[in-house]
Amino acid sequence: MGWAGPFRLLAALGIMLGVAAAAPPATPAATNEVGHPYRLMSTRGGAVTDRTYLGKVQVVVFGFAYCPDICPTTLAALDRGLAQMGPSRRDVRILFISVDRERDTMALLKRYVSAFAPETVGLTGSKAEIDAAVKAFRARYAIERRGDDYLVSHTGLVYLIDRQGRVSKMLPPVTRPERYAAELKRLVEAK
Repeated sequence: MGWAGPFRLLAALGIMLGVAAAAPPATPAATNEVGHPYRLMSTRGGAVTDRTYLGKVQVVVFGFAYCPDICPTTLAALDRGLAQMGPSRRDVRILFISVDRERDTMALLKRYVSAFAPETVGLTGSKAEIDAAVKAFRARYAIERRGDDYLVSHTGLVYLIDRQGRVSKMLPPVTRPERYAAELKRLVEAK
């Protein structure tokens, strides 16, 4: 295997992290300046706004169902984190906002989020609605066309929102389940 194997692994990890880091959000002066207003359609039916889940702890993740790395890894880590929370997990909602309107139909998005924690809700909308949500969170995404196919780069941050609807913390996409559990439990218990 020599040095080439580990180098390829590190290069792949760098590319994977680079996709999420390629479009970092602007750093807000205070996290309560992030996250509202927005309005999107839910995989559970009906509209979801920045006020829909007030009283619950929310986790907002931007991504897309065809994402090969950051999105499923992040959602799986959140799933494992919630599993460590016991009954307090019922006070958490994970909002997965798709930035790939063209491919992520409501049916596909619903199937995708069903593979993760039952507290996960898929959200999508028109391009204007998605762009408004992205702007509300000071996130970014870009679609790079490559012939008939395309790649989507997007902000990989995980936004933790308290019961009052304020962004409490922004975590990197490669966060351990134990940290998610601890941070979410702290927010749930803060009431």
